[in-house]
Amino acid sequence: MLGKVLTHSGAVWIKRHGYAFGYLFVGFLAAALRWPTLNFPLTEAHAFRQMQTTLMIREFMDGGFFQLSPLPVLGPPWQVPMEFPLFQWTAAMGGSVVGASPQIAGRLTALFFFLVCAALVALIGNRLYSRSVGFTGFVLFLFLPFGWQWGNAPLIEFAATAGALGSFYLVMLWVERRSWWLIAALTATLSVVCLVKITTAVVWIIPLIVIAVFWKRTVGIREVINRWPLLIPAVLSALAGLGWTRFSDAYKSGRQFTQFLVSQSMTEWNFGSVEQRLDTRSWSVIFSYSEAIVGLLVIFFLLLISALIFWRNRAATIALASTLFIGPMVFFNLYYMHGYYLASFYPALVIVIAAGIVGVAKTIRANPSRSNSARWSVIATATFGLLVMAWISPEGQLVSQRSSEGLYQFPLAQEIVDNTPVVAGVITVGCDWNPAYSYLSGRKTLMLSGRNPDESIPKDWIGSDVQFVASCIEGIDPAVATGLEGPFLQVSPNIWKIFS
Repeated sequence: MLGKVLTHSGAVWIKRHGYAFGYLFVGFLAAALRWPTLNFPLTEAHAFRQMQTTLMIREFMDGGFFQLSPLPVLGPPWQVPMEFPLFQWTAAMGGSVVGASPQIAGRLTALFFFLVCAALVALIGNRLYSRSVGFTGFVLFLFLPFGWQWGNAPLIEFAATAGALGSFYLVMLWVERRSWWLIAALTATLSVVCLVKITTAVVWIIPLIVIAVFWKRTVGIREVINRWPLLIPAVLSALAGLGWTRFSDAYKSGRQFTQFLVSQSMTEWNFGSVEQRLDTRSWSVIFSYSEAIVGLLVIFFLLLISALIFWRNRAATIALASTLFIGPMVFFNLYYMHGYYLASFYPALVIVIAAGIVGVAKTIRANPSRSNSARWSVIATATFGLLVMAWISPEGQLVSQRSSEGLYQFPLAQEIVDNTPVVAGVITVGCDWNPAYSYLSGRKTLMLSGRNPDESIPKDWIGSDVQFVASCIEGIDPAVATGLEGPFLQVSPNIWKIFS
């Protein structure tokens, strides 16, 4: 008799606490598997962007935390305000506290925001659908190849995405509880998205509007009007993003080497062209990145149909799925050029996928005592199958090649280290926009990218701020490449010292 009581009590305890232990185990496993990759060099996929972020982290750590946007790549005063540097500042603060290198600090901070996103995927899945959807989404988010590639890459992506997911979840809570504290929290999370990465905010506009209007089955215009307090964080966060953009544009437009980075100059680059949108080959490139999420895109649409059939909240499901198209349609060239941009809607797709998988499992009809285990068997099999398909896809195989050797080499960076003093300022030519040379060499640089309307170098910079010219193109004439009179002393095959 006592044995039966203990067995029953144990079963009840496991039923109540099984999810909690499951989350802890899976989360710990995901973090542990990524731990060895913290030391991987940043010379991997999209190395230029990872090094640009880490370069600013290093500048904060070396020069203090009250700098504007320290990025020594376009000449004095060695600042380039682009996105609001919340991620970089947070990483620098954390790195200084624990004594980590800028790279480790950046990767740990990125991993922290990635795990926050995973937790929010679980919370949203739980609230929109069921606990099993939340847990399934949690597992997929952590172990799909896209998450493996970018989960601890020192990029701002998942910081912004965490803000978007947090905003989505807070809107749901506010509709249920109507608290002004939730409005304050929502203002903070939305501001993070708008300040850190405005392109991510654009991707989430439709899901946020849909959940604000249709959560808890809104019926009638009166109830919609009663939700007007949600406009407060929307307006305040938009003003914060607009204010930072105006400030950064004003700063960059007043300096000749940063003028090409103002919003107006970047319009075509960010949005792309009509011709690109009509080119099926361009779309195939963008959708090829999604293989690291769904294996085959058709699988996503099949699971979307399943989610729409077997769950309520269809408007929210469609809104989450729409993020797959919103980002590329608005910022086509950005998504075409940068595979990591899919981080903006990666969790939205995962939630829909998890809902589709669990929806299929709901069709299982078995003995009541075995139905739960039978459904979990279907969920586990489908989840494992999706993971396998994603990992063996062409994009998944590329991710699996991530290694401690990196993907790219920057020999000029080592040449700069070997032939210039640590405090040197270096003009780089023929290297386009690539902060890798500044990061890897540890030198301040002035990148002549050919994109600036005026690349004439002020004479008073020579000797005081910059002393060397380094070229990514062999056999150049440094005088022609820089517009400086010199004289020049060649100190290595691709480096010259400038004498004023």
